[in-house]
Amino acid sequence: MKHALITGSRGFVGTHLARHLLNEGYRVSGLDRPGSGQVKPRWLSVIYSDLGKSVESIDSTMDDCDALGKIFAENSFDAVFHLAGTAFVPEGWINPAAVIENNTVVPVRLFQAARDNGFKGTIVFASSGEVYGVKGSMPILESQPAAPGNPYAESKRAAEQFIPYFCEKGMRIVIARPFNHIGPGQREDFVLPSFLKRISEAQSKNANSISVGDLEAERDFADVRDVAKAYQILAERGESGHVYNICSGEPVPIRKILDLAIEVTGAKITPAVDPGLLRPDAKSIRYGSSAKLKSLGWEQRYSLKASIQDTWKAMQA
Repeated sequence: MKHALITGSRGFVGTHLARHLLNEGYRVSGLDRPGSGQVKPRWLSVIYSDLGKSVESIDSTMDDCDALGKIFAENSFDAVFHLAGTAFVPEGWINPAAVIENNTVVPVRLFQAARDNGFKGTIVFASSGEVYGVKGSMPILESQPAAPGNPYAESKRAAEQFIPYFCEKGMRIVIARPFNHIGPGQREDFVLPSFLKRISEAQSKNANSISVGDLEAERDFADVRDVAKAYQILAERGESGHVYNICSGEPVPIRKILDLAIEVTGAKITPAVDPGLLRPDAKSIRYGSSAKLKSLGWEQRYSLKASIQDTWKAMQA
């Protein structure tokens, strides 16, 4: 039985990845900060209820190479999925020092601990499509130069730049650059669940409008469950040192996300733009190519509407 370690296993993507790997026959350990977990306990119980399996929890602040090294010394992992870190882009402007620690220093510390303790498996590093910036030809290919446009993207790119060094030392590290992803259990400060939350609140108050940010920006959305499958494929078939986009390959206006959310909920709502919700880099179009990932056998299973329906159902649970 293959043994996987997921850092950030209690988070949005980590929870879905853990479920997916358990279903694929993996033994799964989750490394998380003590007391962490953005996903509600009820959702956690729902997501694992039909498997009869669970994640073996390891608590660690990931701030000590020796402590991380002990985890590697005491376990024989086949794959490590490094998902832990700051995931909310605006946090980079609010607290850049913490974002650099979480997204740059922690993964390098993890790579070092794995190297120093004889790890022979594959590490999948979850970077971000944000590292490409918002300029350049579309769809974005992995060969396009990185041009980070915000502190969050800079922190992910900085961690990536250490990976060739570790690969030269014989480690297998694959870089995943996921674009926007959505699905059941996502935090309510991300675009889809924030829309659904505002719609629900408006319905409860018999209001006929909700506040929104820029609806004309276009982004590339994939379901988190398809993202989880992509991570498994990269661990098993990805080429060390290579970058792989995880994306749908289709630009979707934020307005369409809102329209589908209104349709799924059956609400009678009109949007009202709130300047306070606009991001500095929001007015743009960004979407990627997943051809490289598809060449390894990945394909999407969930439509955009299905993702929104399932997210709404989870919020009602």
